[in-house]
Amino acid sequence: QSQVPGTPPSEAITLVDARTGQPQSILPLPAPNNVQCPDLSAGGPLGSVVDHAVNGQEGLAGIFAAVPGSTTSAYLAATISCQPQIALATSQGTQTLAPATPGSLVTQAAFAPNGQTIIVTESATQGDDLFLTNAHGTDPTIVLHATETPPPYVARLANPVWSPDGSTIYFTRDAGIWAVNVSGAQAHQVVAGGQSSHQTQVATTPAISPDGAHLAWVAITQTATDPTARVALMVGKSDGTGATLVATGGIWPAWS
Repeated sequence: QSQVPGTPPSEAITLVDARTGQPQSILPLPAPNNVQCPDLSAGGPLGSVVDHAVNGQEGLAGIFAAVPGSTTSAYLAATISCQPQIALATSQGTQTLAPATPGSLVTQAAFAPNGQTIIVTESATQGDDLFLTNAHGTDPTIVLHATETPPPYVARLANPVWSPDGSTIYFTRDAGIWAVNVSGAQAHQVVAGGQSSHQTQVATTPAISPDGAHLAWVAITQTATDPTARVALMVGKSDGTGATLVATGGIWPAWS
């Protein structure tokens, strides 16, 4: 963060060479309180993370996804610039990931374990997509298209994560967690969610264990008598069975 006297502070994500300490690329972030985007309720990048996780405001979760096992540093950085965007930052500079479908907004992205492929989510009024690109963010291939209407505080497609062997992508779809092969085949629900006139249950934010055997996720419950969204951290097998409550109020699961 830097600030010129008499002006709002400016913030940026900076990629630094660990050997020399020299900055290699800079990705500016919205100023605190979203002064560029007054219609957004989130209070800057950190506020955007909380809002997106808990109540689905248009703020976008901040994501750093390093290329695994690569000698060339590269990061995916998610921020908001009055619209969601994903930037691919390397020592050669930054570029914004383009949507696979013109007119869609790119919302989230994650590198495959081998660092050679990126899974990306994009959103539009007519539907959302999961699509793959190469490590340079080009040559998109749509893996899955979804048009259902999710609960109010849930994205139609979101939170894509890779299995450790890079063969399967887990993601949030509507009110549940799904999995699909990288080929786009065998898309299936892993953890169910749903809504009725009395209750809404959502499973979101999947995180697969390093050995691929277990899955952690966030369960959100809202009832007609308690409209506050209550969250809980759950863990089960990678196929969604054997669900166990780990922590009430837990969000953003991550494995050691």
